[in-house]
Amino acid sequence: MVGIGLMVYSYFTFSQTVRERSSLEEVARAHGAGVVPLLVPFIIVAGILDGYFTPTEAGMVAVVYTIVIAMPVVAGLVEPGGIDPVHMGVVAIVTLAFGLITPPYGLALLLAATFAEAPFSRALVKALPIYVVFFVVISLLVLLPDLVLWLPGLFDLV
Repeated sequence: MVGIGLMVYSYFTFSQTVRERSSLEEVARAHGAGVVPLLVPFIIVAGILDGYFTPTEAGMVAVVYTIVIAMPVVAGLVEPGGIDPVHMGVVAIVTLAFGLITPPYGLALLLAATFAEAPFSRALVKALPIYVVFFVVISLLVLLPDLVLWLPGLFDLV
């Protein structure tokens, strides 16, 4: 339903924009640039299944790989979008933290449920108010960049 809604929105919002079709060379270049960042899941799964590293080590490999390879991609969006890099970094970190407690991945929530010896479904229900808080905070961070930038601004970091 979300996908259909976004398609309808895109059709009416962007149907007025006429753009020349991309050449095969442009499509190939864009595809080539996207392959390396998309290898993260394959590297993690293959590394664990082949015994190269444990799941914990896989997390560290993913972090290092992402910093070196998913961050230049994000940083490339900052300048054309007119977004402050500090603002983008804070939003990215808070959003990633939200992903740690949100299924289907939800590793932090899964670990918390395991340590508390509680069923995951019960932990999920108990986490619902936290989801609301995260949603409100992320919305405020995205909509009000000055909320993020006031503290670094005090130190002339922005």
